[in-house]
Amino acid sequence: KVFDDYALQAIYYSDCLSTFERANYPYTFKKLSEFSPVVITGIFGSELMRTFQNVSIGYMVNENFVKLNFARDKKSVLASIIKHIKENSYYNPALFDNCDEIVEYIYEECFKKYEGLNDNQRFYLSLLNEGARKYFGGEVHMERFYATNRFPFLDDEFVEFVFKSPFSGIYTNPLKPTINQRLNSQLFYSYIIKKYRPKLLNYTTDHGYPPKYLLSKAPILQIGPCFVSKKIKHRLTGYREFKTEEWSENFYRKHLFKKTINDSIFSKRLQDDFTSGLWKKRRIDFARAASLKLYLELWQTKKYMPVQS
Repeated sequence: KVFDDYALQAIYYSDCLSTFERANYPYTFKKLSEFSPVVITGIFGSELMRTFQNVSIGYMVNENFVKLNFARDKKSVLASIIKHIKENSYYNPALFDNCDEIVEYIYEECFKKYEGLNDNQRFYLSLLNEGARKYFGGEVHMERFYATNRFPFLDDEFVEFVFKSPFSGIYTNPLKPTINQRLNSQLFYSYIIKKYRPKLLNYTTDHGYPPKYLLSKAPILQIGPCFVSKKIKHRLTGYREFKTEEWSENFYRKHLFKKTINDSIFSKRLQDDFTSGLWKKRRIDFARAASLKLYLELWQTKKYMPVQS
C-alpha cells in the first residue's frame, strides 16, 4: 500500500545512489527509528568469502568493468562497450559526444592502480575499493533521515584471512564458477556452525536445505531433491515473493511519464521500451535511468525535503 511513497524516498534520500527498488530500506528504517536511533549494517565480508554472484545484476560492480577486466584485448573491448552504450542508452545520444578519450583515460588509470596483479586479484581489490562503497553508499545515505548508521566495516585480520583461504571468492572464477567452487565457499560456514553451534546444522535455510547436507559425502545428491521440492511446493501453494517487474511496472505507469522536466537528458527509447515491454529485459538499466529522471523531478519539487528542526 505504501510502496510508491517509500520508493520515491529511496531515490531521493539516497541522492540517486540507489534505485526505487530499495523501497524496503527507508520503510524499515522508519519503523526501526521508533525503537532505536542507530543502525548497524554489519560486517561486509561474506561477499568475499564465497564466489561472487552479482556480476550480471551490476549493483556492486559495473558489468562493463567486469568484461573489460577479464578481456585480453582491453582497447577493442572498451571501444565496443562505448559503441554499445551510445546505441542502446536511455540517455540523449548527444550527451556522449566527444567522451571516448575521457572514458579511455579513466579506465587506464583504474587499471594502473592494480598493475602486476592477475585478473581475479584485480577484480576483488576493485570490489573492496569501489564495490563496497557503491553498494553501501546508497543505503547509508537514505538511512540518515531516520537513524545514524555505524558504517559497515572490514577488519584487517578478516581481509588477511580471505586472501589466505583457497576457497574464497578471490581464487574462483566470478564469471563462470564451477559447482565445486560454489560449494567450497559455503562449506566454510558449515564447518563454523559444526564447531560452535552444531545443532544449527539441522535447520533448513532459505536455500531449501540444512547445512549438514554440505558436510555429507555426496552433497549434490542431498541438496538436489531439496531444491526441486522447494520449487514444487512454492508452485503448488501459490507462494509469492516480491515481484520486482510487477511492482515496477505499476510504479512507472503512475509516476514516470507524467512530467516532462529534464526530458532533454533522456532518449525516446525510455518511453518506447516501456510501451513495448522491452524494459523488462533491461530491468536494471531501465531502473537506473527512471530513478534519475524521478530524482531530478523530486529535487525540483522538493517534495521529500526533510523538515529542519
